Order: sequence, then C-alpha cells, then structure tokens
Amino acid sequence: MNNDTEDIILAQARGPWQRDILYAAAHNGRATVGLSGKARQYKARYDHSLRTLNDRLRTIGWQLEIIPGPRGGTSISDPGREARLVPIDQRER
Repeated sequence: MNNDTEDIILAQARGPWQRDILYAAAHNGRATVGLSGKARQYKARYDHSLRTLNDRLRTIGWQLEIIPGPRGGTSISDPGREARLVPIDQRER
C-alpha cells in the first residue's frame, strides 16, 4: 500500500479508536477490534462505529473484514478479535 492510499484510508477515521484500527491494519496487516473491560458495556456503540467506518471505506474501494474466531464468531465483544483491511471489487460498491 502506498502512502497516498494509506492517507486516503486514514482520512476515513472519525476519532482515535477508528484511527488506531486503520493505522494498525494498514501497517501490520491486522488490527485488534475486540473489546475488553468497560468498553464491552458500550458494544452497541462500537458496533455502530465500525459499521459506519466500513461504509466510508467501501466508498473508496476498501473494507474492514472481521477475522472469525475459532468457532466462526465475528463479535467484537470478544477480546482479541481482529480485522484486516482488504480492497473490494468495483462491482460490490
């Protein structure tokens, strides 16, 4: 991923949690999106935040893909849940 693409992707973030996810996904290939501690009480808000971030990413041809856990779950309320940044096909937009 070149610097221009990375800048465009990072510009889609609204707030530090989204920015941290996109930065980690762009630099490490994966980002931890799982919630722990008190953050789990606000799961619905984090879910909404992740959905709106993904909506913005899709408009520029990318998406965050949640990596399923060992039993296939994709809930972000599981600590350690990860996501990766993947390009999407033009037809899916």
